[in-house]
Amino acid sequence: THTHPHTSIMSLKRFLCLAACVGNIRAMTVLRESEAVVSEQPPTNTKSPFGGRAGPTFNLTDFGAIGDNATLNTPAFVKAVAAVEKAGGGTLVVPTGTFRTGPFNMTSHMTLFLDGGATIFGPTISQLGEGPEFTMWPVVDALPSYGQGRDHVGPRRTAFVGGVNLVDITVTSSPDAWGTIDGFGQPWWACHCGGSDGLLEGCSSEWNEMYPCKGSEQFTRGHLIEFMHSSDIEISNLFLRNSPFWTVHPFDCHHVTIRNIDIWAPAHSPNTDGVDPDSSTDVLIENFRYHGGDDVIAIKSGWDCFGYQYNHSTRDIVIRNVTAVYSEAAGCAIGSEMSGGMANITISDCDFTQTQSGLNIKYSEYRGGYVTGIHYKNIIMGNQSRSALTVNSNYGSKNPSCKQESKPVPCPVSDITYENITQAPGTSVKGLIDFVGLDSNTIMNVVINGVHLEGEKTVKCSKVQGTYQNCADCAQCSGLTPA
Repeated sequence: THTHPHTSIMSLKRFLCLAACVGNIRAMTVLRESEAVVSEQPPTNTKSPFGGRAGPTFNLTDFGAIGDNATLNTPAFVKAVAAVEKAGGGTLVVPTGTFRTGPFNMTSHMTLFLDGGATIFGPTISQLGEGPEFTMWPVVDALPSYGQGRDHVGPRRTAFVGGVNLVDITVTSSPDAWGTIDGFGQPWWACHCGGSDGLLEGCSSEWNEMYPCKGSEQFTRGHLIEFMHSSDIEISNLFLRNSPFWTVHPFDCHHVTIRNIDIWAPAHSPNTDGVDPDSSTDVLIENFRYHGGDDVIAIKSGWDCFGYQYNHSTRDIVIRNVTAVYSEAAGCAIGSEMSGGMANITISDCDFTQTQSGLNIKYSEYRGGYVTGIHYKNIIMGNQSRSALTVNSNYGSKNPSCKQESKPVPCPVSDITYENITQAPGTSVKGLIDFVGLDSNTIMNVVINGVHLEGEKTVKCSKVQGTYQNCADCAQCSGLTPA
């Protein structure tokens, strides 16, 4: 059969038109599908409404987390951090709820943002397991500048929230609604204080009564927050509660900001220091309240032989607007682990009422290192049961992991200034000054300008040189002369 040429041409045109229409429909369908895919992934160049970091924002509950104060959410945290890492950085939001978890690490270019109603809480007692084994909690290497755990020879427990070799990390909440990180330290304090060897000297029995421990602690407890070998860190707008050990511990870190935090642990809770910068530089600590069982702030740089071998000083530290609600140690301690050296540290505009020893530089003839350029200004004190101003070389135990027999080593201490140290109304001070240098190193160039404290005014001085003015009782300190 023969078809007319005109009919064939018309059929071809209809076919081509139909094909084009189908192609357009398919193309539009593919475009819509691709748009749908794109809409599920936040643009990486936009800033998160939770802290302002550029990049995607992830919600912890999208990874299976349940904030019911019962579910163990460690896998959800691990998956969520992995998603941030895969994206090259971003924000992980912890929404309202109480999220029980074991320890986890962050990644670089990450913001961990807690909603004002959010709590990241340590595992329940049944999840943690029987102490002192606590088998779900990893053990990690000792710090290189310590050579062992602080309390025990060998390795130590990892931190609750941590990270190693990171850059650009933030743990924060809204300035108007702070979240909470609670380490549930009570079972850890119980095993530290009690166990098969009986109650440790200086410890309270209350922890072991609440959480009986079936043996003696073998590894040094972990910190609440610890970043190591990292830089560009911010920790802000947080309630930090019940750390098993020191609360915030930046180790060998640089460019660190810690501000707007409230740290709380019960009285008599062992070693619950507030903020302890260690072998770190360029650190700002400000707007910080503390209630706990040890130093409000303790500045460190390594322990005996391992510290001076590691040889990383702590320097360029600014501390301001810190309030001690209650402390069983110092408002600001320098040492006693300070074998890598301390330099250029300023502490100002702080209220260290209700601390035992106020401003305390503590070291020993075995520590090594040095202390120089320490400046205290506008400090309020009161109800010190020890001395308000202390620089004492008779403090600190030897590091048992140093293989060679410990021998005295030089530790020069110099250029320490005290300016406008005043007393809170209605308080007293048991001791004013406790300055004790080493036979090998007199404390040099102490400058006191305006120390106005009332109380028993005990003054103990030896091997110290400096000047004073506006300090009526400083004349009792041999080695200090009027300016």
